[in-house]
Amino acid sequence: MKKFILFDLDGTLIDGVDDLVVAMNTVLAGFALPPLQRPALEVMLGDGMRMLTRRAFAAHNMTLPAMAFEAACEKFLAVYEATGYAHTRLYAGVAETLRRLHRDGWVIGLASNKPTLPCISILARLKVDDLFRDRKSVV
Repeated sequence: MKKFILFDLDGTLIDGVDDLVVAMNTVLAGFALPPLQRPALEVMLGDGMRMLTRRAFAAHNMTLPAMAFEAACEKFLAVYEATGYAHTRLYAGVAETLRRLHRDGWVIGLASNKPTLPCISILARLKVDDLFRDRKSVV
C-alpha cells in the first residue's frame, strides 16, 4: 500500500514573501502609491492573489474599479513571474525532510492556491521538484 502526504506550499515549505513584496510594490508604484514593507504585506496574505491585491490597495484607502483591478492582478502575476522567484527559499530542514519521506516510499503531493506553473518553477529552482513525482506510477 502506498503512503501519501500532502503539503501546502506557501508558508509551510517555502518563504516566498519577498518576491510577493517586489511584485505588489511594482503594481502599487503604477498607481503612484507608496510601497508596502514585508511585515505589512505578510498580514495581508491568505486567500490568494486577488485578495492580496484588494488588501494592498485597501491599505492605501483605495478600491479599484473592476477593469483597473483586473489589470492590476495581471500586472502582479507578470511581475511575480519575472522575479524568477529569486528571493523564495525553502524553510530550514524542508529539503531534508522531503528527501527522507521520498526515500521512505512516501508519495508527496503539493497544495497551493498559486497557479501550477509558478509552483513547478519554484520547486525546480529550489531543486526539490523531483520529489513531487511518483516515478513508479503510470499516468
